[in-house]
Formats: sequence, C-alpha cells, structure tokens
Amino acid sequence: MSMRTVELVSEWDPVSFDGGYDGLRSLSDRGFSGAVTAGSTQLFMLNGTVVGIPDGDIEAFDGADGTARAAPHDALPLLVVMQDRAEAPRAQYYTEDTAISEVDRTLEDGNFTGYVELSENVLSGDYYLVYHQGRSMSVAWVGNSRKLVTDEDAFEQANDEVGIYQVMPADVRPVEIPEPPEPTTSSNDAGTAAGAATADDADESSGTDVGRNVTPDSAVADEREGTVPEAESPRTNERAVGANDTSEPDGPSSADDATATGTERTAAAATESTPSEPEAAESVAESTSREPEAVEPATESAQRNAKTADATRTERPDTSGSRTTRAGSTGASTDRPEEPVAADDDRTMAAAADSDAVGALETRSVPSLDPERSSSTPERTTAAARSQAQQSGTAADSASSQSPSARTDTTSTQESQPPESSQSASAEPTVEDVDRTAPSPELEAELEAREAEIAELEGEIRDLASENEELAAERDRLLGELEEARAEIQRLEEELAAAGGPAPSGRSLSAAEAIDGTNLFVRYHSKGEATLAKARDGSADRASVEENLRLEHHTQFDAGDAAVDGDSFEEFLHASIQYRFVDWLVRNLLYEIRDTGHENAMGVLYDALPAVDRAELNGTVSVTYTENGQEHRSQETFDVVVRDRMGNPLVVANINDARQPATEGQMADIVRNAERVGNASDSLAAAFLVTSSFFEPEALETAEEATSSGLFSRDKRKSFVNLSRKGGYHLCLLEARNDEFHLAVPEL
Repeated sequence: MSMRTVELVSEWDPVSFDGGYDGLRSLSDRGFSGAVTAGSTQLFMLNGTVVGIPDGDIEAFDGADGTARAAPHDALPLLVVMQDRAEAPRAQYYTEDTAISEVDRTLEDGNFTGYVELSENVLSGDYYLVYHQGRSMSVAWVGNSRKLVTDEDAFEQANDEVGIYQVMPADVRPVEIPEPPEPTTSSNDAGTAAGAATADDADESSGTDVGRNVTPDSAVADEREGTVPEAESPRTNERAVGANDTSEPDGPSSADDATATGTERTAAAATESTPSEPEAAESVAESTSREPEAVEPATESAQRNAKTADATRTERPDTSGSRTTRAGSTGASTDRPEEPVAADDDRTMAAAADSDAVGALETRSVPSLDPERSSSTPERTTAAARSQAQQSGTAADSASSQSPSARTDTTSTQESQPPESSQSASAEPTVEDVDRTAPSPELEAELEAREAEIAELEGEIRDLASENEELAAERDRLLGELEEARAEIQRLEEELAAAGGPAPSGRSLSAAEAIDGTNLFVRYHSKGEATLAKARDGSADRASVEENLRLEHHTQFDAGDAAVDGDSFEEFLHASIQYRFVDWLVRNLLYEIRDTGHENAMGVLYDALPAVDRAELNGTVSVTYTENGQEHRSQETFDVVVRDRMGNPLVVANINDARQPATEGQMADIVRNAERVGNASDSLAAAFLVTSSFFEPEALETAEEATSSGLFSRDKRKSFVNLSRKGGYHLCLLEARNDEFHLAVPEL
C-alpha cells in the first residue's frame, strides 16, 4: 500500500468491533465496507465480504481485539487490495490518443478485474477506476486539499483530464471467515482416560518378563499397522491429543521436544532397576510436564531428525501430534530402562511421523495419530516406517541382554548413522519447492491478456450469432407479412367476385397498413385542470384526470371511410393491442405505482409518465453506438415508441400478439435494442415486452440476468437495467389477457 492509502485508512470513521472471528462475522452480517485492524494486520471488507488481507492472514484476528473503520466509498477497500496485489501494468495510454471512456467500454465488455490509475503528468489530482468482473466504480483525490470525488463526477473529471494512465490487472480472492471450533475433551477427562489406559496395560503385562510387556511404543506400532478397529481409532486419538495438551504448553519446536525426550530417556536408562507399575505411570506424567534440561550425546540423532522435519514445515498451529508421539516414547523408556537403542529408534520414528503430518495439520483442526490418516507420504514410506519400527523392537530385545558397554557402543554407532525415516521425510518435496514451480508474474499477466482476448472474441461470436438470429427473425416476419397480404388480396378478390359488382367506396386496409400509418397523441381538454403531472404531485385525483385526459389518433390516410378486415378503422384501432397498451400506460400505470408505494423503486418511470406527449405505432429510433471499437448507426424498430414533446424516447415496447408464449429470443431483442437506445438517449425510462399469452422460463431468466447487480451494487430500484454511467431503465414484462393488463415484472 502507498503511504497515501495508509493515511486515508486512518482517517476513515471508526465503527464498533467486538474483536475476533465473532466480530468479523458481525461486520459481515451488517454488510460492512471498510478496514479492520488487529495489531499490524489490516483486513478489508466490501459489503460484508473479506476481499483481502495485505501482508497477513485471517488467523491474526483469532481472538484479537482491534479497530474497524468504515470506508467513505465502497471502491476504497477494493482499491487498497488491488493496489497491494497488482504487479505490472497491462497497458499504458495517453489521454489525448486514447480517451478513458473508450478503454472503460472495452474493460467492461471484457469483464475486467483491476483498476485504471490516472496520476502521471496530472496536476489536478489522482484518478482511479476500480473494476470487478466488468462493473466499475470511480474515485479521485483532487486539489491541494485532496478532496474525495466519487462515482459519475470522478469519472467525468478523469475523462476530461490530460495525462498518462495505466491499466493494472489485479486478482481479488475473497477470504472465508472461519467458523467457531467444536468443543474438545476437558483436561480432567483426558487425564483420567490416559491413566485408565496405562493401568489397563500394566494389568495385562507380565511382572517378571520385561521383554513381553506391552509398552506404549508397541501400542503405537499396533495403531500404525491397523490392529485397532476403525470405529475406536478416532476416539483413541482424540483422548491422546487431549491428554498431551494438558501436560505440555503449545508452541515448542520439534527439536526441543526431541532433546527433552532424549534427555529423559538417558536418565531413565541410567536407572538400575525397573520401577513398579504405579511408579512407571508417575514417571510418564512427570516426564511429559518437565521442561527440557541438558542435552546428552545420545540425543544428537533425534535433534537432527527433528530439524529435518522442521525444514519441511510452513505452519505448525498445533503440536499435539508430536506431543502424543513423545508421550509414547517417554513411556517406553520409563517402563524399559535397559533399551536406549530402541528409544533412539522411537525418536527417529516420531520425527518422521511429525514431518509426514504437515499436510494434515494444515487441513484438520484435530490431527490424527494414525499415520494412514495423517501422513501425506506415499504408501511405501508408511510401510518402510512400520518395518523399521519392528526392527527397532527386535534390536531393543537383544540389547536388554547385552552388557552396559555393549549397549553404549551400539548407541554410539546409531548416533553416527542418519535414520532412514528422517531421510524419507526430508526426501519429500517441500512447500518452497512447490513455490518455485509456480508461474511467474509475466506468465500470469500474459495468461490474463489471452483470457481477455478470448473473452472478447467470444463476445464477438455471440454478437454475430445474435445478429444472425435477428436477421432470420426479420426475414421470417417479412415472409409472414407477405403471406398475410397475399391471403388478404385473395379474400378480397373472392368477395368482389361473389358480390358481382364494383369495389365499395373508400379504402380497404390490412391490419399492418393501418397500424403503420397511425400515431396516438395524449391531450387534455384544459391544461389548467387535472393532469398527470398534478396527479403525480398529489394535487389532482384520478377521476378528475380521467375526465380531462383524451387519447387522439392521427393517420396518414383518410380514416373516415377506411375499412380494416371489414370493420371500420375506429373499431379496429380501439380493439388493437397497441392502442389498449398506450391507453393503459397513460391512464392506469401511474396510479398502480403510487397506490402500491413504489414511487422510489420505480422512480425513473414514475417521473417520466407525466411527460408523455405521443406514441408512434411501429416506430423507429435512430441510435449511434460503439461496438468492438467501431462506431455504428442504426434504426431500432419497436412496436410502440412513446415520446415527449421534444421527440425524445421515453418508453419503448414490443408486442407478442400470438397464442404462443414470449420466447427468450424476443426478450433478448428488446433488452439489446433498448440498451442501444438508452446509451444514445438519457431520456429512456422503461422498456416493455407485452404478450397476450405468457413468458417462457428462459425469457424470465434473460430478464433477470439483465437486471441483476454486481458485487458492490446497492441499487434499490426494481427490475432496473444499469447502463454504463448513463443511468438506466426499468425492464417491465406485461401480460394482456381478457382486455386487461397485468404487470408480471416487476411485481407491485
């Protein structure tokens, strides 16, 4: 983080923080956006999600007190994390050559994650555009006072600024807040269980034959060879862990553990007589609670093994596994003081098991003592460890019959030879080796660039496929109209032939011709009386507005003597779904929004309704849009285009007047065309898809995708399509049945 960012975090407003994981979960439930500091570690949250912990990890907050500060804008915590993780810029531009708005559209289309920084050769301030999966927020610090400017103002100022800006990709990986751990066995219960197990072993062993006594070492070997039933192994392991946790403090290094164990075994080997069973149990308890003292030469091999195991560790949050193994070895030396060689081999096996359990310690809250469960080494390594344990037991039995000098020679010989189990543990690949095989930042940047290029090409493919579908739909529509015209001509010719006389006076029109040549106008008997604007402000009731409002029509033909399918033009027009939709829009929708209390949720459309002046049937809107870096001009056609007095489009609508349900393709067409109109004109308030049937599930899913929000959106507007810094419009789905209209989406 830069110094400016650190100073900025310290100036954020403090909020309450209870500390620990519970405090983090409380902030997450509140949708907190800001920074949480515990000691020297800072955590950043966005809308309740932990988005990054620069120079630290989540464990630093376990049980720790700290402070929480709320960010003045949602973009700031995300920007801090991205600045920490960003490495090399993907691209660099000069604003006079490439405007920020052009790069902004490209990054949004490519679902870019990272930020754009405009600060080089800029005197007015520093400007940032923060992106997450293509959606962006803007912040800036301007002037000598470093005033914070956000959102549209920050973007507009950055777009008008002259300088050099960089595109910085950054990866955002949310961090899970750990759940509270499950309660463990109390120390008294664990100690009682351990004492009972020792007493049972002592009762079953022979008091005169030391070689056949069942020692803790043999019990551990039995567990490694699978002689303990699976249903009992987990409970046994948990009791062993609990007992050792109460007898030793957490945190000593494995080398110190091995030294302490070796010292205790040397002292035990000097004892001339085997202690009684109660005394042996007391020796076990005392040896596991004493601090390490002097280091004898016989413990050097155990130290080397422990250091080798430590070299492969990256985290040791819990040393209960090694303490359990040491407890077993200490018990063996107390019960059989004449076996120093076997004790040394047991230390070697403890170091190997400690090294093999690194992978399990990183993923389990309670480590297992079973090597088949906790070891990450291959099966052959486990088998070799069991074989060595058996050889150690044989060597210990033979050593019990040797003289003290012979045992001393054997011990010295084994000290000079590195244990095979330690070599097996050190031969395993370490975390540092894995890190060295990770891809370099240059490769990652190139990979991200390729992925962005692939996403752009896929977007072009989708656009071309959509355009192809649009052209095919247009072709089918024209063919259908042609067939309808031919059928109409044939029908009229048949009627004329049946009548046996000349054609009736006046003009006969098809339904398509009648709709194409008709426009509707919203007028009032008196603008000084009740109007839609006064109804919106609450100064006029619905009945007064209905009495004053009228819906007129203007045609490009003589409507007085025109006939449509044998009916008069007036009858045809009032029965058409286009006319009924416009009538419902100006006479009913405003009151439905107001009476259900959605004036704010539907505010864009609610404020636009009083400005409606006219409606074009089968109207077109001229738009200019940029696609793939090229500017395009097109005429977007809709079944109904509602405009204000200046001709600006307020509402566009497509109508499905068939018995079949509205399809996903029809929904995609209205969304795409409305977005083009909305990007070209800020006046667009709503887009409607009207059907006389119902909507297919795929069409509803398309509408939901178009109105869904991103990671940092808090938009409270209903069924709202956000456009790139141009506001947006409401996407509404309307069902027309039984001469009535029902608003399906959004639900009011």
